[in-house]
Amino acid sequence: MQNISINENHTWNSPLSLEGNSLLPWPLDVLPDPFMTYVKELARSTETPIELSALLTLAVVSTAAQAKYEVQVKTDYIEPINLWILGILPPASRKSRIYSDVTSPLRKWECEQKLLMEPLIASAGSKRKTMEARLKELRIRAAKAKESEYAKIQAEIEQIECNLPEVPQCPQIWTSDVTPEHLGCIMAANQESMAILSDEGGIFDILGGLYSDGKANIDLFLQAHSAGSVRVDRGSRAPVFMERAVLTMGLTAQPQVVKTICNNKVFRGRGLLGRFLYILPKSNIGKRTLDELPMLAEHKMAYENVMQAILSHPIPMKDKQPSLHRLKLSQEAFNKWLEYSKLVEALMGDEIGHLSHITDWAGKLAGAIARIAGLLHVMRHAYGQPEKRLISLEDMNAAVKIGHFLINHALAVFDLLDEDNAKVIARTILHWIKNEKKNQFTQRECMRRFRRYKKADLRPAFDILKEHEILKEFEIYSENGLGRGSGLFEVNPFILKT
Repeated sequence: MQNISINENHTWNSPLSLEGNSLLPWPLDVLPDPFMTYVKELARSTETPIELSALLTLAVVSTAAQAKYEVQVKTDYIEPINLWILGILPPASRKSRIYSDVTSPLRKWECEQKLLMEPLIASAGSKRKTMEARLKELRIRAAKAKESEYAKIQAEIEQIECNLPEVPQCPQIWTSDVTPEHLGCIMAANQESMAILSDEGGIFDILGGLYSDGKANIDLFLQAHSAGSVRVDRGSRAPVFMERAVLTMGLTAQPQVVKTICNNKVFRGRGLLGRFLYILPKSNIGKRTLDELPMLAEHKMAYENVMQAILSHPIPMKDKQPSLHRLKLSQEAFNKWLEYSKLVEALMGDEIGHLSHITDWAGKLAGAIARIAGLLHVMRHAYGQPEKRLISLEDMNAAVKIGHFLINHALAVFDLLDEDNAKVIARTILHWIKNEKKNQFTQRECMRRFRRYKKADLRPAFDILKEHEILKEFEIYSENGLGRGSGLFEVNPFILKT
């Protein structure tokens, strides 16, 4: 576009930021090796944000460990070790590739368990069918038997029923899509634990009532975040009783999907959204080289081996019933946790705080820090016995760094959910200005560039840009001074220098 001289003297002030709080990068070296090396290499080779690989890897470790460990913060305060992760990314961010890679050890473990269990399942199934056939025959005889013979046949029936073998099931530790009703069934059959790992946000449609006439069904999810007991006894289904239901979630969704979720008053009002740890990674789309070297096989193998080790940790037994290993904090780790928890508490108060508007989320952060520290401890001692060691100050410091990162991203996510459409469009125009290095442009030019927006949508966005000292608007007249053309916007020169 040809520059148009403007016969008006004016000066510029420093522009105000449209971006809100700048997003913190993922804190490097908080995960023990080989996990940190794997996460870095996965992010590099796929040209994806490292936050996505890191948090989903934590969700995978949580999946493997949640039925075996819990964290004792104080003698009267226990935290489970499961996490709920929600990453917010635009389409084409290669989410499916990351999910496929990080969940590979889980798929391999389930396949190996299936191969081990198939002979036992076949044997138990065969014996049960034979005994059931025998029961059927005995019941027919009992119905026709004389009174003197009936008691003997009934006793044999009862003895066989007492000795019917249970047919074992292949263990399942994760799924990508499930209804709340079926989730309870598969959790009860799998050590009362399950994980939902998915690169789409479809589970929120199900929770919102996709299969239940629009009625939200989130009770089990809320209970399973905090390892609560579950009692579901409905006439149409078999009852589900669990003493310690525990659920991990590792999800990603597009920004618009998350906004729709947050418009659900039940989700926000009952605390569902406050249980997620959010990440809002900066997108790499448009800047990828498409020519990165693949990850070395040794890094992937090291990750899969250490995950196999965690998956192979035995579930402790107490009085012939599944139990839990209790991970305890060192005194230094507890002091650090308490210091950070008090800081978060202060930030939720009216006097200091910038967390006062998201207390439903921030109120659970201290517990999340303890959970993350427990996971880091399990990762560090994957080839040993984590329960024999105290959670160290090193791992608690790392968990606190991750917590600081999560606060920053949670604030950005909740701000994103609350902001209006005009600010989103204003930010889009600003990115265009920077990428095209425009020092001035006309309204008509902008409308041609953003055909998806109506003129009525662009006008409020221009007003926001002017209020933030990013643009100044001028009228353009024809050479003879008659008639008014398209408005001209001049860009604050400071913008092109940043």
